[in-house]
Amino acid sequence: MIVQFGGQTPLNLALPLKAAGVNIIGTSPESIDLAEDRKRFGKLLDELEIPQAPGAMAASVEAIFLSTFVLISQNRAMAATDKRDDLDLHINLLAEHEVTKLIVMVAAIAEKLQVRTGAEQEIGEITKDVAPDAVLSEIEKQ
Repeated sequence: MIVQFGGQTPLNLALPLKAAGVNIIGTSPESIDLAEDRKRFGKLLDELEIPQAPGAMAASVEAIFLSTFVLISQNRAMAATDKRDDLDLHINLLAEHEVTKLIVMVAAIAEKLQVRTGAEQEIGEITKDVAPDAVLSEIEKQ
């Protein structure tokens, strides 16, 4: 497997893939890890007496505030999306439950009137009711 292409994810997976027995072709996972680890790479450059520009990370108060604001906004948007998805799931489960009750009732009336629809097998399948509470409980377990 070649892990040099595809961005940061394959580079980060190089060592675990090798540990799992995957044959890595090209740059060795150890060399990738050395190049990706700033401290280890800086130490190697110092040992080889290769000059390097000092590295630093600077962030303004504005940048930190903006990043925090964006993360909070994303979390709020995700929470709202989750609530809408939960509501949609509840409505769909309840609707399916009610439609199943109607199908059972119509099938019982048809049977009582001795009306043959030719779809008895399908009706048997769609009248299998699943309680919405049971579905929601199973989802919450996971």
